[in-house]
Amino acid sequence: MSTKAEALITRIAVPASLLVATAYIFQRLVKWRGYNSKRNQAAKEVWSNLTPVERTAVGVCLYRCNMLSTLKSINKYWNPEFDQALVSHCMPLEEQAKGYGGRGGWGNSMMAVRTSEIDFQAMETVMGCSEIRQVVILGAGLDPRAWRLAWPEGTRVFEVDTGSVEKVKSKVLVPMKMGASSRAFVPADLSKALQPGDSLADKLAVAGFDSREQCLWIAEGLIGYMTAEEGGNLIKAMYQACAPGSKMVMTCPPTVKHKEESIAAGHPLLHTTYEEGEDLLKRVQAQGWQAHLNTGEALGKKFGFDKFHQGQVVGKKV
Repeated sequence: MSTKAEALITRIAVPASLLVATAYIFQRLVKWRGYNSKRNQAAKEVWSNLTPVERTAVGVCLYRCNMLSTLKSINKYWNPEFDQALVSHCMPLEEQAKGYGGRGGWGNSMMAVRTSEIDFQAMETVMGCSEIRQVVILGAGLDPRAWRLAWPEGTRVFEVDTGSVEKVKSKVLVPMKMGASSRAFVPADLSKALQPGDSLADKLAVAGFDSREQCLWIAEGLIGYMTAEEGGNLIKAMYQACAPGSKMVMTCPPTVKHKEESIAAGHPLLHTTYEEGEDLLKRVQAQGWQAHLNTGEALGKKFGFDKFHQGQVVGKKV
């Protein structure tokens, strides 16, 4: 073949190959956009059926996703894939872009600190005590800790909630690899924590919880959505349902000041109870727990955030 012929073939072949490659990329892009369009439409349908409180649960997942790089730097237990999967399934892209109601700023930092501290409390508790292999997550909602954390072998996680988002959680998370040895969903109305037949102890017993063994209670972002009486009953029910040596960690409700600031900013909170961390501590201690308060200021300083406001009460049954 002559040099001129080879040159002609090359001149024809190169544009042709580029055309094929461009067509392939375009085809993949169309499929990708179509897939994402369908997925986003499905997320819109899920979102439209969620209550305001359930949307808040999805918003919490989004806040954690937004703080991905920060969480990786301050939380050695962090794994984003579970929150990302929940957000993708439940929240349309339009809501994600808004940062869930425009509250992304303080919501992101709050979740970074709150999530990290509870992760540290949980893992330090089970790693430091071989007798604690029962973990009870109260008001679990979309909390993915049963999957996300590398629990010691034999750890059983009990998730207590009304079940309003259990269908979503089962569809998204159940197929994924779980860190706990087992996970049991416990349907319960926590406002009836001391009611015979419907009590927290009764519900847990049906699910296989052993009240003779020690456990760790986690109550994240829960107590503020209950009345003071309901919250007090829950704290008492927790104490009565577990063995000595059991531990608990509970986030404090927003303060009245935070409530007023949120209203002024145009983002009213949905809580029922507003109180100072010291007041929650007194309520916990009044039910028999040996407890102390990790203030919001101390937690913010620990993780490198200024003006962090939400404290946590940590306790032990002795």
